[in-house]
Amino acid sequence: MASNIIQLISDQLGNSFAGAIASITGLAPEQTRKMVSVAVPALLAAILGAARTSTGSAALASTLQTQDPDLLSRLPSWLSGSNQQSLSGSGVDTLASLLGESKLGALTSALSSFGGINRGVGRSMLGLLAPVVMGVLGQQQRAGNLDINGLTRLLEDQKQDIASALPSSLATSLDSAGVLGGVGDAVRGAAGRTAGAAATGAATVATAADSTRRRGGTWAALAVGLAVLVLIVWAVNHFAGTPAVEQASQTVTKTASTAASMMVGDVDVGKEFTTFTEGLTQTMKSVTDEVSAKAALPKLTELTAKLDSLAPLVGQLPTASKTAFADIVKTTIASLQTEVDRVSSISGVSDTIKPVLDGLKGKLEALVA
Repeated sequence: MASNIIQLISDQLGNSFAGAIASITGLAPEQTRKMVSVAVPALLAAILGAARTSTGSAALASTLQTQDPDLLSRLPSWLSGSNQQSLSGSGVDTLASLLGESKLGALTSALSSFGGINRGVGRSMLGLLAPVVMGVLGQQQRAGNLDINGLTRLLEDQKQDIASALPSSLATSLDSAGVLGGVGDAVRGAAGRTAGAAATGAATVATAADSTRRRGGTWAALAVGLAVLVLIVWAVNHFAGTPAVEQASQTVTKTASTAASMMVGDVDVGKEFTTFTEGLTQTMKSVTDEVSAKAALPKLTELTAKLDSLAPLVGQLPTASKTAFADIVKTTIASLQTEVDRVSSISGVSDTIKPVLDGLKGKLEALVA
């Protein structure tokens, strides 16, 4: 039995597979390796999520039951020449049957956005990966004489390894799109532990800041400075693409020496923007179909108005605060783009909500222009 299902799949992805990816997608070798390394655990997470449902479990059982037992040994020849396109198309059909077109679209959008590639390229790549992933799962099922429940337990046992192989920014996108399925709890548990570590770092900064206050700084200025630091730690934990503890530490260290007031008159711009980003995150997570997209429109309109009210105040921030604020806005823009890509792949949703989201993104970009 496999000690690491991801490693077994990686062992099957030799030069012929990389060549097939390049031939169909035009990706460079470096980009191919990057995309494959994250696409494999993402696919396994999606398959585990599907296997937890009666429909998905039946579809997975049917796919593996009819699978050619020599699939993996035949793959090198199938990957040559004109067979590549048909193999990719067959793989996409298998994934659509197993995951459903909506989740396959969300998976494609998240991976494509993460790698900075076209969605069509991402879909073709997943199509080529599918027979390899399914071939290894079939191999493990036969080796262990497992029924579909036994194979699901095998994946369950490795969900922590699968979650750990996903970059945090991609995991967040997949989780909000409902693609992570059975691995989502493992990802959220890791995020919770990271948030606790970041909070500890923020507490250390607060202690240092308190010493500064005792040396003569005013309490009001201290409170505003800490609000800046907390806002940065929050943004890192929500949107960071690198390990959050490391990035939070770097950001807090950099900002602690330059933190200045984000107050403009009696308005705390940092706090108000935090409220905006929290509202945007929750609203976007609620969009899963055309009905929920229409229901989200009033809230998005309200958020747009809030952003409009903040825009004139941002220009009045001190230089040091403007720099910190711009960094946070940029992470918000990246996260919003991921959500735009996700909802655009959902049938009937794009025309309803995308114009509003594009408008919001334009306003955010204007804040850091």
